[in-house]
Amino acid sequence: MHSSKVDESVHGWRISAQEGNKEIGFVSAGSLFQGIGVIWLIEVEREYRGQGVGRKLLATAIKQLRSHGAGEIILYVDDDDTVPGSERNRTAANRLYDTVGFKEIDRLFSYDFNDFKR
Repeated sequence: MHSSKVDESVHGWRISAQEGNKEIGFVSAGSLFQGIGVIWLIEVEREYRGQGVGRKLLATAIKQLRSHGAGEIILYVDDDDTVPGSERNRTAANRLYDTVGFKEIDRLFSYDFNDFKR
């Protein structure tokens, strides 16, 4: 059985899943803006994936945001790697978001600026 811990700051909440004293996953949820809550990041240690840890973290984050008045919740997914089995592949996570009821509304593009020679 995994336990969870909620830490609050002015920016939102960090909810962690723990097994004993070891953190095995976490979710970062942002403070509400105009009634909209944000889930910024969910991460589960590789050896604990597929065991419902991410689902429990997501449910706890949704409950936390709703209890603070969120009428809408958005979720950001960094989905830039589609290679099966790679560390950044989000196929299983995206399937979780779909089963919970999240719907894709758009895609954002990320850009890197690494030219510090100027």
